[in-house]
Amino acid sequence: KHAKKHLKWLKLQLRRQDNYWEMRKYIYIYSIFCCCNFLFSQENKEFLTIKYKTFLIDETEDFSCFYYENNTLITNNKKSIYYETPRDTLLSSLSMGDLNNFDADYKYIYIKDFEKKVLLYDRNYGAKKIIIDSTNLITWKINDNTLNVLGYNCQEAIGSFRGRNYKAYFLKDIPYQNGPFKFDGLPGLILKIVSTDGCVNIEAYELEVSQNIPFPSIDNFEQKDKITWLEFTKFYKRRFDKVQNFVSEDGVTISIPKGYIEKFINE
Repeated sequence: KHAKKHLKWLKLQLRRQDNYWEMRKYIYIYSIFCCCNFLFSQENKEFLTIKYKTFLIDETEDFSCFYYENNTLITNNKKSIYYETPRDTLLSSLSMGDLNNFDADYKYIYIKDFEKKVLLYDRNYGAKKIIIDSTNLITWKINDNTLNVLGYNCQEAIGSFRGRNYKAYFLKDIPYQNGPFKFDGLPGLILKIVSTDGCVNIEAYELEVSQNIPFPSIDNFEQKDKITWLEFTKFYKRRFDKVQNFVSEDGVTISIPKGYIEKFINE
């Protein structure tokens, strides 16, 4: 019934469109919608692949931070893997001058297990250990606001997470309670995240549905030493204080930020 309603809407839109490429856009959106409805009725065993662009630039404190990334989420409703890789860019910042990602080369991995409510990841900022965190860390408040993302009408939710307030835009028609980075826990797939301070913007630009995506092996993660999130924040605070107090013989000082998307130091 829901699909028939959207088909009727699609036909109406096509009658109104004279442009070929506009028609192709509507057909693509509808085909993804129908495919999602079919697959997600099958006990949520199928995997989605969502590609995001992530932009972070925080000049609100003395210790600024920046990164610009291409990220990929592979997920079903039981587990997921999320990759962070650099994206080429060049921009100017008031506090940090010219910034670029041209020489950056890394690939960080985040693995969620929703049944165990555990998140493991290797972006450890010098700790040299796998960090253990939790899923569903954010208490969301859903409102009636909506936003179009990737051609989908997404609903808005607001929540606070480790030093920032966020707006999330999620798609109820895809009932996977996941999203980019550590953002999850809503009754639909999160396609866009923005912080209210303007520092963080994460938005999906591609979405694929497949029953045949092989979930990567995580044996390498299981074999490495691990620390909890609390242990990591204590490590980072010690490192921050050490860097803060460092002055070279010629008077040069260095600094590191108090956090990135999430704050590691709340003082």
